[in-house]
Amino acid sequence: MPPSGDSNSNGVVSGGLALSSGGQNSLQFSISHILGTSARAPHHLSVQDNYVAYAASGGVVVRQLDLENNNAVISERFFCANSSSGNENTANSISPSGPDAYLNMALEMESSHNLHQNLHQSSKDVQPVRDRYGYSIATEPIVVGGSNNIGNIAELTQSVHDIDLSSPSKLKDRVRSINCMCISPNKRLLAIGETGYQPRILLFSLAPDSSSNPVALIYEHSFGIKSLCFSADSRYLCSLGLVNDGCINVWRISNSDVQLAANNRCSSVVNRLFWHEDYIITLGLRFIKVWRFSSKEDNDRISDKPLALKGKSVLLGSLISSNFTDISALNNDELLIITNNNQLLLLKLNSELKLISLETPPFDFDTLLVDYELEKIWFGSNSKLESYSINDLKPSSVSTPSTPSSRVNSVFGAQTNENVRTVPILRLFNLSSNYIIYLSHREEIVLYNKFKCDIESRVASSLMSELAGFKNCHSGDLLVYSHSGMIKRVTKDYELETILKFNLPSNELISNSLMAVDSNNDSLLLGDKYGTLYVVKITEEKASEIVYQIKAHSSSINDIVYYEFGDFQLITSIARDRMIQFFYKKPGTNWDILQTIPIHNGNLLKIQYHNSRIYVCSSDRTISIHKLEVVESELRVFQEKILSMKCSPITLKIVDDDLIVSTNDKTLSIYSVSQGFELSRTLKLVNGKNNESLLVENIIVFKNLLITSSTDKSLRVFNYHTGRPMSVAWGHSDVILSLELSSNEDLISIGKDGCLFTWKINESTATKNNTYKEDTTYKEESNVIPMYANVTRKILPISPIKINAPKIETCTKEAPSPRNSISPRLTNATLKRIEARRASSQSPTRDSGRSKSVSTAKPSLSIKPLEKAHTISTLSSTAGPGLTSPRRPLSPIRRSPSRNSLDHSPVRSSLDHSPMKLSKPHILFSHDEKRTADQPFVDTALAQLQFIDSKLQREVISNNDKAKLLTKLDSIFRQLGGDKESTKSNVRDKRTEISQNREADERELLESYSDKLLQLMESKLESKYSKQVPPLFIGENHSSISTTSQDSSEDID
Repeated sequence: MPPSGDSNSNGVVSGGLALSSGGQNSLQFSISHILGTSARAPHHLSVQDNYVAYAASGGVVVRQLDLENNNAVISERFFCANSSSGNENTANSISPSGPDAYLNMALEMESSHNLHQNLHQSSKDVQPVRDRYGYSIATEPIVVGGSNNIGNIAELTQSVHDIDLSSPSKLKDRVRSINCMCISPNKRLLAIGETGYQPRILLFSLAPDSSSNPVALIYEHSFGIKSLCFSADSRYLCSLGLVNDGCINVWRISNSDVQLAANNRCSSVVNRLFWHEDYIITLGLRFIKVWRFSSKEDNDRISDKPLALKGKSVLLGSLISSNFTDISALNNDELLIITNNNQLLLLKLNSELKLISLETPPFDFDTLLVDYELEKIWFGSNSKLESYSINDLKPSSVSTPSTPSSRVNSVFGAQTNENVRTVPILRLFNLSSNYIIYLSHREEIVLYNKFKCDIESRVASSLMSELAGFKNCHSGDLLVYSHSGMIKRVTKDYELETILKFNLPSNELISNSLMAVDSNNDSLLLGDKYGTLYVVKITEEKASEIVYQIKAHSSSINDIVYYEFGDFQLITSIARDRMIQFFYKKPGTNWDILQTIPIHNGNLLKIQYHNSRIYVCSSDRTISIHKLEVVESELRVFQEKILSMKCSPITLKIVDDDLIVSTNDKTLSIYSVSQGFELSRTLKLVNGKNNESLLVENIIVFKNLLITSSTDKSLRVFNYHTGRPMSVAWGHSDVILSLELSSNEDLISIGKDGCLFTWKINESTATKNNTYKEDTTYKEESNVIPMYANVTRKILPISPIKINAPKIETCTKEAPSPRNSISPRLTNATLKRIEARRASSQSPTRDSGRSKSVSTAKPSLSIKPLEKAHTISTLSSTAGPGLTSPRRPLSPIRRSPSRNSLDHSPVRSSLDHSPMKLSKPHILFSHDEKRTADQPFVDTALAQLQFIDSKLQREVISNNDKAKLLTKLDSIFRQLGGDKESTKSNVRDKRTEISQNREADERELLESYSDKLLQLMESKLESKYSKQVPPLFIGENHSSISTTSQDSSEDID
């Protein structure tokens, strides 16, 4: 049951399960179906004639069977004191049967100014409306606290002010759970006992027109109620507390009042509480005690003080170490008792309370039931019933001393011995002259035919053992699955249909379990704890075949989603190994892996597909969004966005254009998909009582309603746009695993307690009977343990950025620079040097001094942008006729110190600016050549060559560096299988050309320096001897020198 905080009680009308509304203009919840039980203990089942009551999650289901019409269900009602569908914000929503019922009741009583007038005088002023059985149909039940129903209420009310309801820490761990129940012999009352925070005894009227609220609430036991039983006349109710509670109480019950009649201490470990005539028998571990209570003594008492319940212990003798487990009345004065060691005993209710050992039947037994009509004793033995005639009961000739108990129930119901044998049948009840009802250890309530000695049907059954989850699949099926491999479908009539019993491979060290499922129209997709993904095909004959199996992950698979994109079928799985795996299938092919995405650093929690996008939330506080596209008929997965959160996301839901994310800081964040996943708004959902924030675990959007399940095990409805709380409902006693909407817009919730609830909004539906079909089993014939198999991965490399290399255009001599090149402004000295170089190249003297060898062109590489063919093209070293490279302007480049030290040389400076010619292109690889096997290496090499090409076009390097590059490229060219002879010839010619150019440049440089020296000498001599030399001589010499200087100046660079 949920923690104390807010709720109303729930009730049901005959023939259906309905939760009543709790306030004016409030949203209504109604339970239309309940599948499964949570009856795990003998006290979780009670039968009285044709009424059957059993525990179902956070409430009790009461069924009325038609014994004359094949035990058909006449009516079915659900009683849950901690359920509500009312508006928490309205005053009318306060209900005394909620989890904080006592606090609400005390506050409401305090505000009434006169507690006694409200409880006693109201009957005088206004006659309350009563049901068919005479119980009041009112919102306020009779409340009993302390040792009386009125005396201590004011004191307990005062303690409410000491509790700070606004502090979440004050309300934590305030949970209750159903521990026992009992139907009165007159079939008018249902009593429910709780354990946990402020445990209560709740009394409900079973009248067809009864209220949804309990008629009485009893707050007497401090830790919990172990067992309940009514007297034969239904006037008294006996309640036994847990061991640490240590109390046994007898309550007097009437239509308008509940009072404590008698009580006493009882702190022993008790297995059964049994009321027979005027005796109350408690039996358990090394303990049998008979309490005597007489209704006559209770009626004759004068004071209101409760009587002391008188009891007497039975002398056990040699049975002092026995654990007494069950009891049944043989007649008015004799009772049959059994122990856990197959001992049958007879207890005589006389003044001596004598215990007699009987001969043991020749079979094991754990429970017993006396059938007076057939004069038989029925024993529950190894999942079947055995009968034994009463006439065969004989005293045992030898009293066998009992051994110490091997099955001892602790305070919390745990057993201390690990080698304890499982009790197959927990409790037996006599339904009619033809049928017996018993509760099995599998949480099944079975109807047994006495004459056929076989099971007739199952009144109720658990969904499955080891419940794992609930999935609304791609095919529209609602699947319930267990860790053991059982998969069932919820039909349209809300019945369970078994689809498959999948036998998972396992080993001795780590047991395997089913963790995730999905389905398409003809196949089931399964993921296990070992990280293996299965695709199992189901035929119409319910035969199964594994069509695909792969080790998808190295650890437990958390979720699987199946979807279709175009002609492709896809499966995406996530696991604890932080990998996202994509598998695809084309028409006519088998399943294969598409891609592995390793981008998350934490456990992957949930995955969802919506409109060609995959959404994955991770505990690393991120949500990754991946988009599917078809590129050139190939399916590709692109990472579209990663959303970073302040706290780890718990779950996500995509509704239309909104991405709703719940984080563990109790916040709902809503992102707009069409606006690039921008955060549109945030919601803080709170309960309506104390404004405590709620941690949302499941999300459903229905029209303009936001329906959520929280960690407090409640279902709540909010306004989707404003976040205003509208309604709350309780029903589950454990964590709610999933919320889904069925095809007819019914809300389905399933809890870890093994119960499935179907809720209708603003309407109720007739209950359908649960039918269960035989399980189909699947046998796996594989000796390979998939846990140790290699994990399949397909991590695609990050594709390199495409660099658009500048194209090298061939042109004639003296072609202008490319338009896109940016040239700095040249200085006057540089312009004069360029003009002098051009003039010297046309001088006859300069041409004769040079070697007449043909200058080879500068080798260069040209790499085209990466295309599908991935070809490589270069330029050959042989220059074509009339081709020269475009002259690049000299731009200022910041050089390193080592480079500058070399450039200070005049020879190096002249060589760096020597003109080069383009070579004719030579194709190394054809465009039709396909990709190599090592494609990442090829992509990297192409990128490096492109980088070299761009560097050569942007910067000027020395001839020595060019020679080094040529040598390296020659080596690479030979390894790629090029023409070795032509390559050697080209390299040899290039080296010869560089050597000849170097010698010519050196001669040119020496000549230029000689000319400059002559000019200096001329200027010096002219300035010194101009006055001393005769005019004629000076004129002649001057003319000669000027001529020489003029000739020499033409060669100055």
